[in-house]
Amino acid sequence: MKMPNGFYTPRSIVHFMCTQVLSRYLSDETGMDEEKIKKIINFDPDRSLPEFKELMTPKQAKQLKLALQNLRCLDPAVGSAAFPMGMMQVILNVYQSIARREGNPIQRGSLAMSRLKRNIIANNLYGVDIKPEAIEIAKLRMWLSLVVDIPDIDDVEALPNLEYKLMRGDSVISTINGEVLIPEPTKDRDAIQLQLKVTPIQQAILPLLELQQQYFDAQTEKRSQLKKEILEAETNIFRVAISERRSVLESEDQKLDRTINKKGKLTKSNQKKKAAIADQISELDKVLVEVEEGKRSLSFFQYYLHFRDVFEVKGGFDIVAGNPPYIRQEQIKELKPALKQEFECYTGKSDLYVYFFEKGYRLLRSGGALTYITSNKYFRSGYGEKLRQYLGEQATVEHLIDFGDTSVFEAIAYPSIIQVSKAKPENHQTRILKWDKTKPLSEFVNVFKTQSFHLDQKYLTSDGWRLETPEVLRLLDKLRNAGTPLGEYVNGRFYRGIVTGCNEAFIIDQATRNRLIAEHQSSQEVLKPFVRGKDVKRWNEESPDLWLLFIPWNFPLHNDASIKGASKKAEKEFERLYPAIYNHLLQFRTKLSARNKAETGIRYEWYALQRCAATYWKEFETPKIIYPDIAARCEFAFDTNNLYPDCTLFVILTDSNYLNGLLNSNVVQFFIDLICPTVRGNFKRFKSIYIEQIPIPPVSEDNKAIIEALVEKCLFIKDQDIKQWEAEINDRVAHLYGITAQEIKLIHS
Repeated sequence: MKMPNGFYTPRSIVHFMCTQVLSRYLSDETGMDEEKIKKIINFDPDRSLPEFKELMTPKQAKQLKLALQNLRCLDPAVGSAAFPMGMMQVILNVYQSIARREGNPIQRGSLAMSRLKRNIIANNLYGVDIKPEAIEIAKLRMWLSLVVDIPDIDDVEALPNLEYKLMRGDSVISTINGEVLIPEPTKDRDAIQLQLKVTPIQQAILPLLELQQQYFDAQTEKRSQLKKEILEAETNIFRVAISERRSVLESEDQKLDRTINKKGKLTKSNQKKKAAIADQISELDKVLVEVEEGKRSLSFFQYYLHFRDVFEVKGGFDIVAGNPPYIRQEQIKELKPALKQEFECYTGKSDLYVYFFEKGYRLLRSGGALTYITSNKYFRSGYGEKLRQYLGEQATVEHLIDFGDTSVFEAIAYPSIIQVSKAKPENHQTRILKWDKTKPLSEFVNVFKTQSFHLDQKYLTSDGWRLETPEVLRLLDKLRNAGTPLGEYVNGRFYRGIVTGCNEAFIIDQATRNRLIAEHQSSQEVLKPFVRGKDVKRWNEESPDLWLLFIPWNFPLHNDASIKGASKKAEKEFERLYPAIYNHLLQFRTKLSARNKAETGIRYEWYALQRCAATYWKEFETPKIIYPDIAARCEFAFDTNNLYPDCTLFVILTDSNYLNGLLNSNVVQFFIDLICPTVRGNFKRFKSIYIEQIPIPPVSEDNKAIIEALVEKCLFIKDQDIKQWEAEINDRVAHLYGITAQEIKLIHS
C-alpha cells in the first residue's frame, strides 16, 4: 500500500479501523450486536451454513443489505487508496456473508464478485486528494480489483466514471478568506422553505446534479460532451456564488459609506473595515477570473457542491476514515491565513493533520463516525489544546489507541488511532489501549480485545489526554491538589540557557582560556564557566572544564546598529578592550556574520552571542537548579558554581536543596511521566510549561531540614551507592503528598 510520498498504512491496521467503524455503523442501522457484526465482517468461506444462519436472521440480512446500500464513506486524504480499498473489502465481506446465509455464495474469480465490487466502488466510496497522481493511483487500484475477479478478459468492464467520486482538490480549505460560497444543502433547504423560493445558487446547482448523474453511467463517446457541460455548470455556480457574495459586500460597503457621511469623518476603525471589504471583493474577483479562464482552483474544495448528493440525502457522510498527511506547521505557512479564517481549532503552530480532524467531523452526518490514524502529539501538545477541547466536548470518543514510539510505519512518528461519533458525550466511557511495544503487531486485534480498558470521557480534558486507568488519573488529581504549582512557588523564575549561534567560536577549553588570559588579562572578565546538557546528571553536574565567551548583544557600548557608524564604533571599542578575545573571534567572522541572515533584521554585532539571556544572565551567578530539556528521567542538579548553561538546559532560581530533593523523587517522576510529552526512546520533553505544573506540598521546617540533609549526601559524597538515601527521600516526599501504600504501588508500577 505504497503512497505517492513513499509511505504506507499497514494492511492489518487499515482492516482493524474499517472493521471497527463499519461494525458500529451497521449496529446503529440494524440494532444488531456489534460483536456479531464483526464476525460477519471477518468472513470465513469455510464456516458452515448453520453458523451463518446463527449470525443473522433473514430479516437482519435484508437490514444489513439496505444499510450497506445507503452507506457513504469518505477518505479526505486518499493517498494510494488504502482506506477506500480497505473499506471496500470489509463491505464485500458482509455481502459475502449475507450471500452465504441466503445459500447463494459469491465465489472469488467470478463475474458476480467483480460486479459486486463495482457496485461498492460506485455507490459507497468517496475520496479527495490534492495530488493528481494519488487520485489516478486510487482509480487504477480499484480497476485492478475488478479485473482480478473476472474469469474472461472479454467480460472486463470500464470502471464507473469516478471523476466526481474521487476528486482532486485541497481537502481542508473550503472558503475564500473565510467566505462560504456554497452553503450546506440542509441549511440552504431550510432557508428556501422559510423564503418559499429557490435561491440563485440552488437554481445554478440543479443542472449540475443532473449532468453528474448522467455522466456516471455515460458511455465513452458521450463523456467528453458531458464533461464540458459539467465544467460550464460548475463555472456558472461559482459565477453566481461570487456575484451573490459580492453583492452582500458591496451593500455592507455602501452602508459603511452612509455611516461615514453621517458622522462627517473617516475613523481608523471604519477605514480598516472598508479596506477589509475591498480586499474581500478583490479576492473574489480574482477567483472569478480563474474560474472564467477554466482553471480549476486548488485553493479550496467545495464538498457541498461536488458531493452534494450525500448532504442532500443524508446530511453528511456516515463514515470518514483515513490517514491525514503529517505535514509540519513550518511547511504550511502560506495556508495559515486561510486556516485561521476557517477553523475553530486553529493555532499558529498546529500541524496540518489537526485541521483534517475538524473538517472530517464537520462532514459527518449526525451520528456518523470518524476514524483516523495520526500522530499522537495532539494528546498533550500546546497546539492540540483547541482540538482536544473540540473533540472532548462535541464528539463521543469511542476508542483511543496510543502506539507510543512503536514503529508502526514510516509516515507517522508516535502513531495513534482514534474513532469518534458525531454526538455529544453523555456519561460515556472511552476504550483505551496503550500499546506495549514488546508485542508483535500481528497480535494487534487480540491485544485490543484483552488489554484495553475503559475511561470516563470526562478525563479527556483540554489540558491533555492521558491514556491511563481511572486510579492513575485520580492520583494525578490528588497530586495536583496537594500543593502550590512550582511556577508559582518560584515566582516564575524559569530560564533557558544561552544560544551562541556558533559553539566553536564561543565555547573554549581550559588551555584556550589560559592562553587568552595570558595574551591579555582583560579576557578573564568575559570568560564564564560553562555547562552543557550532557554534563548534567541527577543531583549534580560533571565539570567539562569548558568556558563561555560571554558577550551580550549590547556589549560593550550599545546594540543600536541603526545609528550611522555605531557598529564600527562598538567594534573598535571591543577590540581595544579585549584584543585577545577579538582576535580569537576574528577567525570565525564569516560564520558569525552569516547568523544575521536568518534573523528578522540585525539584532546583534557579529562578535556577540545569538541569544544571550540579556535580561537575566546575572541570575546564573546565583544558586540554582539546572536540568536538561530532554531526559529519560528526572535529572535535576543543584549548582553553586555560577555555571552558565547552554541552550539545552533550563534553570530554576532557588537556593533550596529541599526543592532539588523533591524534584528528583519518584513521586515527581510519576507526575512528569503523566504530563510531559514523550520523544523517541521514552525520553521526556522537560519544557517549562510542564515543569511549572509540579505541585510543591507544604512542609514543616523539621521535615525540610531532614530532606535537605539527605540531598547533601547525594550531592557531595562521590563514588558511593546513594540508593539508600534516594529511597529515604522518596518515602519522606510521598508522606508530604499524603500518598497511601496502594498509591505507592501505582507509582512504582
